[in-house]
Amino acid sequence: MISPKHFLSFIFTMTSISQAFAANDCKNQSVSFEKDGFKVRTLKYESVDPSSKYILVMPPTGGTNYLDRSYAETLCEKGFNVFVVEGWTGDQEFSWELDIHRRFYTRSQDAIDLVTKNIQGSFIGILGTSVGAIHAAIAVQHHDRIQAAFLITGGAPISEVIANSDQEILLKMRRQRFTAMGFKSQNDYVQAIDQVLPMDPFNSSPIAPTKKLAMVIAPEDTTVPADTQKSLRDLWRPQWTLEMSGSHKSVIIKTWLLHRNKVVDFFKNATL
Repeated sequence: MISPKHFLSFIFTMTSISQAFAANDCKNQSVSFEKDGFKVRTLKYESVDPSSKYILVMPPTGGTNYLDRSYAETLCEKGFNVFVVEGWTGDQEFSWELDIHRRFYTRSQDAIDLVTKNIQGSFIGILGTSVGAIHAAIAVQHHDRIQAAFLITGGAPISEVIANSDQEILLKMRRQRFTAMGFKSQNDYVQAIDQVLPMDPFNSSPIAPTKKLAMVIAPEDTTVPADTQKSLRDLWRPQWTLEMSGSHKSVIIKTWLLHRNKVVDFFKNATL
């Protein structure tokens, strides 16, 4: 019997081959934006038909991957212009200090802000996966021009995601900080992180009722803990949600594999 890992590898290979031979009029090019020494790198997919509808794609930890580019191609083929936000100044900074989280999330919002200010469209949506979904969750509440958000395995409060995730680097941070900073409990650690975060869906004004929201939730997730995904769902009450069993990575892959068209349909409906 073929293993799940080899099955997914086979799917990726066959999809890549089919796309290579498929007619694809969407052209992509690297586009950078810069202001006051802060630079954002993007991959822009421009629809062959003139369009005033734009989607920002925020990738997960590790940077832009095949799935992000596939979403961008699919959305572009359906009439959207797409910016895949590949990186920004300071995005690779690492530190054990708590304030690294403030800088990380502030810079991500600065990046989104810089890209949106260079868009002359009538509609802007945002699609995010994992930490990219967390960036998207903040952005849709704080950026007036972003009218719709589709989150794949994103959660909040952000302090609880950071403190409770089993992602390797966050686990190392937690162990190091408990030793060096003398935290007595997990709750103390959560509160300390929360104090340095500049913005969070739970610490912001209620989201505008006109904004369209969708979420894919992984109820068994331990990387973006499932409780945080459900908490954000309960806070937002999005117009569309989907729960799928499986690990963090498997739900991300199954969303792309089985529900890519749902992502497109959501954004198409959000423009109406």
